[in-house]
Amino acid sequence: YESSSGTASGYTLYVTNGNITGDIATGNYEIFFSNIYWPASDSGTWSVTCEPAAITNHVDDICIESCIDYGEPDETEVEYEFYFEIGTDDTVNLVEVTTPGTPGVASGITFEIPNLANQWDDINQIWTTYEYDPCESVYYWEYSKSTSVPSELDCYGDGWYEVTVFYDGGGSDNTDIWYGMPADTTPIPQPIQEPNFSNFTNRQRLESPATFWWDACTDPNADSILLCLERPLTYNDVEFDFNVTATNSGPLDFNDGYWETCLSFERWEEVSHNADGIPYELAKYSESDYMFGFGVLAEITNDDIVNFEDFAKFAQGWLNQDCGDWNLYCNRADLNFDNEVNNDDLLIMSEDWLLSIE
Repeated sequence: YESSSGTASGYTLYVTNGNITGDIATGNYEIFFSNIYWPASDSGTWSVTCEPAAITNHVDDICIESCIDYGEPDETEVEYEFYFEIGTDDTVNLVEVTTPGTPGVASGITFEIPNLANQWDDINQIWTTYEYDPCESVYYWEYSKSTSVPSELDCYGDGWYEVTVFYDGGGSDNTDIWYGMPADTTPIPQPIQEPNFSNFTNRQRLESPATFWWDACTDPNADSILLCLERPLTYNDVEFDFNVTATNSGPLDFNDGYWETCLSFERWEEVSHNADGIPYELAKYSESDYMFGFGVLAEITNDDIVNFEDFAKFAQGWLNQDCGDWNLYCNRADLNFDNEVNNDDLLIMSEDWLLSIE
């Protein structure tokens, strides 16, 4: 077909010798012809309809990440992490992902994410969850693998990820995501520099408002900096993005209590959509974790004063070494959120005794 044109979904398409060009995304499209009029000459007008892949009606977005987690400053073991997330509607009841692996090193694997919240495989250090986000009106499926042996992540690797969603009424659809530099065949470079705060020590009790300073990022693989702060168990969190040359943030106001703080040197690649029309984002980054306390730290009964009621709850968890999200940090007896109730927590209780939250 020579020099013919038509309009599809607001885009102008040009067909020359059977090839479609113009303002459309790269990818595979099914083209349906309707009300076709074949003129006697070599030119004419006809109508075309371009329909997105069926999976785009059910998948909102996809994210793939790799991380080097240095943990808190007093920890000596570095964790290497792989993370996958997909957002869907409520018709999806299972997600399956096939990874590319690392050619010549490790074959790819296929993993599943069930529609269950907070599933932890302690042997393989794999966590999955399925949760509804009412703010986004999206169901999020998450998968993460952490290890102290980086070669254990070779089975994930850079390259093409095949994602399959299975529906409640039967049937499935799949889509492919390229985990690498967009429009390129090279991997996303991995930042490796350990981020460190320069004006505070880990678990220091600070005055609010506080300004955070960190060592300059000199890692050529990083292109941005992320500062995340979250209050454990409350899900109150805030994030700040910075240019890679930034070295501080603040002053910031904080409520009483402990705040988990994560500083990351990052490389993000956001892609408008893949061949099936699904938006996705990719990342590799290094991060360090800190914990800072502000104001009164031992008030755990929500009566705004540290007294015998708080001490009674604290005493119930004394010497417990299995505290975490799963048991509300030993029903809040773990005052400093370090996963155990010990003398460090007792010191906090004594320092805050009879203090009140204004």
